[in-house]
Amino acid sequence: MSSLIIISNRSETCNNYIDDPLLVSFSNIFKKLAGLWFGWNGEISTTKKTRTIQHKLKPECQTFSWNLSPNEYDNYYQGYIHQVLWPVFHNRPDLTCYRKEFFTTWRSYNSEVVNTVALHIKSEDIIWVHDYHLLPAGRMLKVVGYHNKSGFFLHQPFPPGEVLRSIPEHDYLINSMLCYDLIGFQSSSDINNFSSYVLRYYRAERIATDIIQMNGRLIKIGIFPCGIDKESIAKYNFTATAVKDYQRNIIISNDIISDISGIHYRLEAMRTLLDNYPQYIRDVNLLQISDPSLEYPHSSPDLQVRLDRFCGEINGCYGDLAWYPINYIHNSLCNRELIYKLYRKANVALFTPLSEGMSMRAKEYILAQDEEIRGC
Repeated sequence: MSSLIIISNRSETCNNYIDDPLLVSFSNIFKKLAGLWFGWNGEISTTKKTRTIQHKLKPECQTFSWNLSPNEYDNYYQGYIHQVLWPVFHNRPDLTCYRKEFFTTWRSYNSEVVNTVALHIKSEDIIWVHDYHLLPAGRMLKVVGYHNKSGFFLHQPFPPGEVLRSIPEHDYLINSMLCYDLIGFQSSSDINNFSSYVLRYYRAERIATDIIQMNGRLIKIGIFPCGIDKESIAKYNFTATAVKDYQRNIIISNDIISDISGIHYRLEAMRTLLDNYPQYIRDVNLLQISDPSLEYPHSSPDLQVRLDRFCGEINGCYGDLAWYPINYIHNSLCNRELIYKLYRKANVALFTPLSEGMSMRAKEYILAQDEEIRGC
């Protein structure tokens, strides 16, 4: 009997608490399909000991997780992922900071992950690799003799070819993607950018709308936007009084602070609203929530300072002793249950990314509404 093997950047945390909506989605997948889940547990080792694999047998799946070494965290995670791949895939090559050791550590880390996964693969298993963190895993598995059916799902946007080629290892990245049997993207623009690139620079041929042929292999490509299991939200108690004292109308936004989140444009939009419609002064708040634990420290070192200053300018200009237009929460105060309650209370949700791959917060906002008025 075949099993589903998911290889993702993150797996469950050490304390079994899953707060990331993406991890919740993975966990829900295993409720329907038995399998194995491999990924980093979010912790960083404090010693140089050999990596320890934490194996947990759960009713729906087996999980295998591990710590990152300080070198892997600095050069692979904060280096190659967030200073090279993240800005380029989000169409901001001007933000890259490239060092050769970043790529070397990223590839070495992928090799170690593959060695761990290979110990548990059976011939009939299906392998599903997630995102550019572990992009070469499928290629490396084939090199060592595992030719299982495999798929790759890119959570990020796929950039235009000219932008992608700013990465010195762009050829390695594309050849790694072309080793999979199925490649999934978020949107039509992503799949168009990818198809145009491989048809132009590689010996690839389009066989059908969703199939290309490369070196005699058929590779299926498709658009698979991620959804949310409504049961994961239905379990929360929306009748609680945690937000009853928040009396004003709410425009809510819940984002990671980054150069592509568009938060600064959102703040400027709030200023424009108050300028053009003064009747909303002292009647509406922009509630901007940003959890620093989910941020990418190297994406823009001075962005936080600029946002703090911008919020202060707007609140100082329009606020008074009893009200200020922007309530900016940049801490871990809002857990998932509180965020869902705020979603339900809010009149408007505002998500304005300049470039985005997989973002499920807008969908969470819709599902958090009362079923009788959802979609109105």
